[in-house]
Amino acid sequence: MSIEIQQTWWHIEEVYFPTAARKIRQVMDIYANDPTMLAGLKNLNFIGLKVITRNGTPKEIGFLEYTNGNYFDILLNLDPLDDFPDAPNTTSFKHVKISVEYTLIDPAIENGDPIDKLSDFFIPKKTSIIEIGGKLQPEFYLTFPKGWKLCWDNALETPFYFPEQRKLYEMGYGSYLIDNKEIVKQIDCGKPFVKGNEGRLTYNFLIDSKDFDYLTQTWDSLKDPKMWFTYYAEVTPAIAAISLIPLIFLIFSLFILHNGLLSFLGQDTLAFDCTFGVEFLIVLMGFAYFYYSLLRDEYEIPHRQLFIISYTISLVAILQILLLKGVF
Repeated sequence: MSIEIQQTWWHIEEVYFPTAARKIRQVMDIYANDPTMLAGLKNLNFIGLKVITRNGTPKEIGFLEYTNGNYFDILLNLDPLDDFPDAPNTTSFKHVKISVEYTLIDPAIENGDPIDKLSDFFIPKKTSIIEIGGKLQPEFYLTFPKGWKLCWDNALETPFYFPEQRKLYEMGYGSYLIDNKEIVKQIDCGKPFVKGNEGRLTYNFLIDSKDFDYLTQTWDSLKDPKMWFTYYAEVTPAIAAISLIPLIFLIFSLFILHNGLLSFLGQDTLAFDCTFGVEFLIVLMGFAYFYYSLLRDEYEIPHRQLFIISYTISLVAILQILLLKGVF
């Protein structure tokens, strides 16, 4: 059995709520002369593995799973191999294009800005380091959840790192400590091309041609070539504003409750009549419907607990207005 992976495209989609996950789709071009193919995954913490052929007769490929220490081996069945076209310049190998899809559970995605905590409350941020391996194409695709985008300051930097000696140490928040004897090559990919993908933003990175030539020359000398991609993401301004509206409801409702307490104690306070209570209820219910419609459309809105607390206290404040005016 002989299998040669010629190139790989990485498509990665991040998930932040309700729990962190990472959807991965690897599209690979393979030269094969045997209908059985053994592939390995280093990370065992994944679900939903699916392998689909992209050329020949499109179909889902059957496979068997094996645990091999810290690795997870899958044995793919490509039979009948004659369904695939011949590889270029040879008749002994077939050109197989497959798509491997799976979801990593609980990837290393960190919350917040370590420097400016106040700013992070108003515009929440996420950061992570993504490891990709194998002979890849110069294109790399990263999709964020609805309502999130890449920090542009980060996009203008060079987030790819390629260890020439296959040794890289991660320390703290997105920083790196390199052994004195090791060299890490920064790979320039410039500003990405951004496109909408069913409401999500997909960033298409293209590695600089000179750096990609360097990579292709280096891969053959490495048994297990890998690269690391670091990103910083933040919530979009519109979703950030929507996530903070419950804070306004909360502050106003606490004021109403405090005002009602003073009125109950016989002190002169600002009066809220029943009409105001009904109008406040209509506004609250309207916003709640809008908020849940965004959640139903899979927008990942931060500060969800703030919404629940604000909504509950606002209902209590409205009930207090109606009770004090003798409605019940």
